[in-house]
Amino acid sequence: MSAVALVFALGFGFGGAEVGVLPMARMLTGWWRAQSLVAVPARIEKLELKRHDGDGTTWQVQGEFVYQYQGRELRSHRINIGGDSSDNISSYQKDRYAELQRAQTEGQNISLWVDPQQPEFAVVDRQIRLKRLLFLIPFAFLFPAVALVACWFLWVIWRKPVLDEKRADDLVWAQVLNPSPQWGLLKPEPSGALAAGLFAVVWNMLTLPLVLLALSDGGFGMRWLLLVFPLAGVLTTYYAVRQTYLNWLLGKTALSMSQLLAVGLNAARLRVHFFIPLGQRMRTPPVSYDAHISIECLYEDNRGEDADARTLWSESLPAITVAHAASCLDISVNLPDSLPASTAWDNERQKVIWKLRIKIMNHTLEFNLPVSYGVGQAPSPLMLAQMVRAPQRP
Repeated sequence: MSAVALVFALGFGFGGAEVGVLPMARMLTGWWRAQSLVAVPARIEKLELKRHDGDGTTWQVQGEFVYQYQGRELRSHRINIGGDSSDNISSYQKDRYAELQRAQTEGQNISLWVDPQQPEFAVVDRQIRLKRLLFLIPFAFLFPAVALVACWFLWVIWRKPVLDEKRADDLVWAQVLNPSPQWGLLKPEPSGALAAGLFAVVWNMLTLPLVLLALSDGGFGMRWLLLVFPLAGVLTTYYAVRQTYLNWLLGKTALSMSQLLAVGLNAARLRVHFFIPLGQRMRTPPVSYDAHISIECLYEDNRGEDADARTLWSESLPAITVAHAASCLDISVNLPDSLPASTAWDNERQKVIWKLRIKIMNHTLEFNLPVSYGVGQAPSPLMLAQMVRAPQRP
């Protein structure tokens, strides 16, 4: 796994630099430099439209231009200020060749744009190619992004033993036999705002430039169906922004337990802490808020090719009314004794998850509960297998 991540990091890193970052940098620096160029007459010495056949046919204008500047005769081969390469983006190459060929046939000079500070630098076209710039955006941003993700995977792989030990320590800390609510504080599960935001950035960087390129030549027809891709990016961006706003509106939260949670425990007391008093960030807050609470026991099996996930048990609690500016929410839950306990943190392929869901202020909080077995309750592997299979019986 480390070798695969390393290959992705190096391959996409160098590939992104070669086909995306460096060409885009040349285009942007050329555009900046174009502001100081001056026009001089030039004679076309050589001109050719080269064709390159591979996965697709690409074209490149090549030429040699002779010009005089400050009493010196100079030559240039540059066509565009952003750099020259073979491509088939729109009809740019053929259009430039047609213009230059017409001037050569009629024996006319062309205007060449020269850098007064460096007279050896001269180009035919000082306008940046916007379509080519759009084409480079996915390569310039997505390839380096993949390389960074691969580097992150490398860090996770190499740090996994340390992280596993820390998770085990956290689980023990969360289950200590101490009735004080200061022990066993649990953070909520991520809301998905960050993941949705990163996906939206990647998706928009990939689809928006390519769709604009596809539609830039005009015309209607089926090509307008491509707009569904940037529309999906807009909706994902909206979801990420909305989740981020709801996270900010509710503020930081945590869950505390007054006792060790175990299957078979009745009236287990839990408390949700609001580090910012509830509703304090709302412009026109209501008098109270309804909290809808549910608890469930989930089973996940990732040992085969097809992941198996099912709900072993769930229960919805009566809605609770919480006053404005409240700093906590007290919950009482019953944990049936016929269900398995939470799986250890290091078991990633087969696990049982106890989950508490709280919907309040249009935001859903999810907490994974550390539920253990009581004294003498730990089942044998056969009994545990029977518990997991039980929901499938008719």
